[in-house]
Formats: sequence, C-alpha cells, structure tokens
Amino acid sequence: MTTTTAVHRSVTVQAPPERAFEVFTAGFSSWWPIESHHIGETMAVEVVIEPFAGGRWFERDADGRECDWGFVTEWEPPRRVLLAWHPALADAVLQQELPQLTESTVTNRDELRRLVKQTAADGYAITAGERIDGASGLAAPVFDAAADLVGAVTVQGPTLRMPYDKCVEWVDVVVEHAERITRALGGRFPD
Repeated sequence: MTTTTAVHRSVTVQAPPERAFEVFTAGFSSWWPIESHHIGETMAVEVVIEPFAGGRWFERDADGRECDWGFVTEWEPPRRVLLAWHPALADAVLQQELPQLTESTVTNRDELRRLVKQTAADGYAITAGERIDGASGLAAPVFDAAADLVGAVTVQGPTLRMPYDKCVEWVDVVVEHAERITRALGGRFPD
C-alpha cells in the first residue's frame, strides 16, 4: 500500500463552531506559526484558504508571491473543512533547509526521502521525539474514492508511555482501523 505521512493535531477550543471554523480558516495566519513553518523562499506574511471546495490553500509573502500548500477538498461551514497537501509539496520542502526542532529531528534530505519512501511502503509512520521532545506518534492513512489521502488515524502521547516498541505493537490495530474508515467512506487504496 502507498501512503503519505499524515499530520494530525487536535485542540479543544472554548468557542461556538461558527467562530472556531472562522478562526481556523479565514484566520489561519493568526494561529499558524508562520515564522518557522512556511515553504516559500522568503518569509510568508499570511496563509490563505479559499472558501470553497476546489479552492487553493497557499502562503503569500510581503511582495505578493504565492506558494501553494494544497487545496480545499470539502467546504461545509461551520462543521467541516478538508484540506489536502499539494502532491509536490514534499519535493518543495526538501529543497529547503530542514529545521532542527529536537535532537531527533531528521535534517538530512536523503534520510528524510528514504523515511518517506519507507512510510509509503509500510503504510504507517512512527515518530518519537522528532517534532517535540518527549512525544511519540503512530499514524495510518485514510483514503477517499479517488485514492487520495484525506486524513489519518493517529495515536499520540508521551514517549514514556508510548516508546517506539509500544508503537510497533499497536501498528496492526491502527492500520486496521484506518482501512475500515477508508472502506466506510467508500475510499480505495492507491495502486
């Protein structure tokens, strides 16, 4: 099975759904750490999500230059927005310096390419302290009817409770549930 490494982040906010949706989408630049998380050659000043299915998701720098991140696959305010990374994004990211977020962060481009290929071959990804010291994660992809990545089943926690060996023990369960969700959504796996 071919897959893409998924990013999953959950935050509980004390706001009505309409306000949370507005801040997450129209106000993306207000909460996204754009100083450290941009992909263009120059510092981005805003991130834009066009408010419709098929819309673009991109960053813009002070000179108006734009760099695509992906696109909007579903737009159902205030309940649901689904964003998909641009297929060439990994290549664009790998052209730049890879920041050292922790001692375990992979900053060698060739090593990261190898790990991405390994993730695609395995159908899951395990991380331990790569983005945040003391945090581990295990993720398996969920696909739609076009075999495009739409999300992931992810388990995250402190590395003390989720060391690498524990994550390996849970791979089959997480992958099985991701496959069930894919089928329940009418999805199919990439060839």
